[in-house]
Amino acid sequence: MTMKLVCILLTLFFSSCAWAEKPAFEYAGLNIDTTEHDLRKRYAKSNFQISSETKSYYVWVDKSEVNSGIYAIKIYRGQAYWSNGVKGVQPVLAEFKWLNLNLEKPYELLGVKPKTWEAEHYARHPNCMSVLMDLSKKYGSPSVGDKSSEESLEVQGYKWTSGDEDMVLNCYTLRGKGRSLAAEITLSKPVQGVSK
Repeated sequence: MTMKLVCILLTLFFSSCAWAEKPAFEYAGLNIDTTEHDLRKRYAKSNFQISSETKSYYVWVDKSEVNSGIYAIKIYRGQAYWSNGVKGVQPVLAEFKWLNLNLEKPYELLGVKPKTWEAEHYARHPNCMSVLMDLSKKYGSPSVGDKSSEESLEVQGYKWTSGDEDMVLNCYTLRGKGRSLAAEITLSKPVQGVSK
């Protein structure tokens, strides 16, 4: 009886440890642990580009393999400052990995060519609210970042955090008005112990 109880407890412990290490976020079946090998299997017809200088791996998704509005994917690693999400903790340099999912439809995939700059943006990007609502249903309400301006675009970020992992949906409006459009989803996580 005691041995059986020990086995059950060990099984529960190891299964909970394995569960805890699973990625916290995913979009269209892609998560922070998605590898180049995974992408090659899933997007066999797509164009791939590797940059050893920037430790980046790009996928330009073939139109026949587009899923959930993802047209380009970038996996990359690099150093960034990290405070482990603790207020008052001095950020230290850590090795991070990122997965960037670009939601901008390539111009050549548009059926009818837009006649104006504004119409082109609306034709190439999904509505931010629909993507935001889908993610919020699955992961809860995000924290909302400060708005920033970039040329004629007003950018707004929505961030979800679970443990060391973050997911950010970046949306924008044209000249600060009109419908908000979704540009990209970025997942990130530190991959090594922090160094000073």
